Amino acid sequence: MDESLDIALTNVGAVVRLDGGRFLFQLRDDIPGIVMPGRWGFFGGHIEAGEDADIAIVREIEEELSFTPRVVSRLTEIVYPRLDAQGRQVWIRRIFYDIPVTDAEVATMRLGEGADMRVMTADEYLALPNIIYWEAAAIAYVKGGGLAGEHNMGRGFA
Repeated sequence: MDESLDIALTNVGAVVRLDGGRFLFQLRDDIPGIVMPGRWGFFGGHIEAGEDADIAIVREIEEELSFTPRVVSRLTEIVYPRLDAQGRQVWIRRIFYDIPVTDAEVATMRLGEGADMRVMTADEYLALPNIIYWEAAAIAYVKGGGLAGEHNMGRGFA
């Protein structure tokens, strides 16, 4: 990671993963004032002031899906450019977490934020016209073996 970048914001993303190469995605609300409205991406969000990222991801999943994950492991992080409200380029850090779940657990989840949620394979997701580009980077990481062996940056925690 290039530490010389001026990171404007750090947020968290949940790679909610099911058997068979499937993932749970959120369709973001299509309303003014939110980042990437009307686009498909992972669940997640901002880290509140003084909050640890590992705590933030659990809070976000509880808020957005009414679900408390059994296992959460830090997967990877990326830094990407985005325009702020004034149209200036800023750098955002997104920390991705691997959250393995079962189909039975998905059936208990209740959407608390967003317009929809859907289980899809990576290829189904990447074929959609309205995806979030930085989430595609996490999908590429996972498809490239990022969930196996030495590439996993973290350990599970409860």
